[in-house]
Amino acid sequence: MFDAESWPYVAIRWIGYTTLLLIIGIGVFRSVVLRAGARLGASGTQVVELAELRAAQFGSVATAVLLASCVARLLAQVAAMFGVEYVTDLSQAFTLVTETTWGRGWIFQVLVAVLAFAAFEMVRRHASRRPDRWWWTSTAAALLLAFTPATAGHAMAVAGRTGLAVVSDGLHVLAAGAWIGTLAMLVLVGVPAADRAYPEEYWYIVQELVGRFSPVAIGAATLIAATGAYAACLHVGQVPALWQSPYGRTLVVKLSALGLVAGLGAYNFLRIRPALDNASTVRNLRVATALELAFAMLLLLITAVLVATPTAREGQSATALSTSIAFAGSLPA
Repeated sequence: MFDAESWPYVAIRWIGYTTLLLIIGIGVFRSVVLRAGARLGASGTQVVELAELRAAQFGSVATAVLLASCVARLLAQVAAMFGVEYVTDLSQAFTLVTETTWGRGWIFQVLVAVLAFAAFEMVRRHASRRPDRWWWTSTAAALLLAFTPATAGHAMAVAGRTGLAVVSDGLHVLAAGAWIGTLAMLVLVGVPAADRAYPEEYWYIVQELVGRFSPVAIGAATLIAATGAYAACLHVGQVPALWQSPYGRTLVVKLSALGLVAGLGAYNFLRIRPALDNASTVRNLRVATALELAFAMLLLLITAVLVATPTAREGQSATALSTSIAFAGSLPA
């Protein structure tokens, strides 16, 4: 039987979550972290130009994959609700999209993702003209995308506090993207751009970029903790539910993975960051952050399982089919 907890559906959600984090991270990376490069003269300006172009390319690919995952998620939701034999039945998909809360959230995400894709494409095609307005459009779209999962998930089922639950979930996702997505952009875009533009002492620019990222990561972690605790109060309720319900047990597994990610992040902040004074230490940074990102991907996979599990308050209700999101480094929405 195909349902929301089937591994193909879990994989679809995992891909969607990963690309969403990356899109958010691109906006934060460009608007906050790259400001460090702009202060470093001609070499810094070249780093910014190279990094912006590469980030826009990543953004185009990420939004295209997100849109593909939306299509796959719609087909998977049709199969989960009506049966696999109805996957190609457009009338069932139309009913799901137009007459359910899940469908309205899905439409919202698709429309905003299309806007983000168009903005990234405009940046990529007109990079030499410094298209700031399109960068801000993509960043605004990323901000909206952070709130799209909550409009089709567990937050919508919180009686009496739906608005607060949706806002909390959105901030939760935004903070996770600011941490994990921006870290990915720092490693995949920022460091290579610095190496290409300023190969003699590129570690100095990397040091500046990491210095700008560190406060972002700390602030994001704080927001994640606050919104995650609130979500836990809403969806877990009593402490015994942590081991007495499937949702609680899955949450405990996720928190264990979170401990690994947070520990690696703390190590990078306390040991790797202060020692960035030569090319060798930049290589250490790459290895350490790659490991942190690998565990973050595992955390997202656990999340993709968790969001298909009925909350401790819901029991075995129909909202088990919801596809809300709870991102890396946090308690679930």
